[in-house]
Amino acid sequence: MNRKTWMIGAIAAALLPLAALAQGDAPNGMMPHFRGMHGGDSALLAGVTLTSDQQTQITALHQAARTQTKPLMQQLHSLQGQMRDLMLAPGAVNTAQATTLQQQISALHAQLDEQRLNTELQVRAVLTPAQLAQAASTGAQMKALHQQMRSLMGAHTDSEPAQ
Repeated sequence: MNRKTWMIGAIAAALLPLAALAQGDAPNGMMPHFRGMHGGDSALLAGVTLTSDQQTQITALHQAARTQTKPLMQQLHSLQGQMRDLMLAPGAVNTAQATTLQQQISALHAQLDEQRLNTELQVRAVLTPAQLAQAASTGAQMKALHQQMRSLMGAHTDSEPAQ
């Protein structure tokens, strides 16, 4: 077994306990949060041990956010469908109509982003300073592991031919 394969296996093995920890800490059956900054407040909750009160509060915040964003998401899907239909229709594309649809889609994305930020701030307010430090530590460890993985994968694709 070559050294790079062994290193990737070691990194994967190191990630397994983190995945188990996240599964145990996921509030009220919520999905474990391992998407980093792309997953909303997941960076705040990764590796954080929550009290049952905090789990209840965070679940309520997420449910309220889903309720608020549901009509926006329905509208977004409708507009995206209209855009898809416009682009797939035979003949010339009505540029003005496509531009209007794209502006409406962008405005909805901005509203959804604002709602996501508000929810993240509300979740953050539920956490204690110790939990925020715990989240920061886990985030730093995950960032370092991702960098190691990128380095290993980049080194592998640059220096060795595929076998």
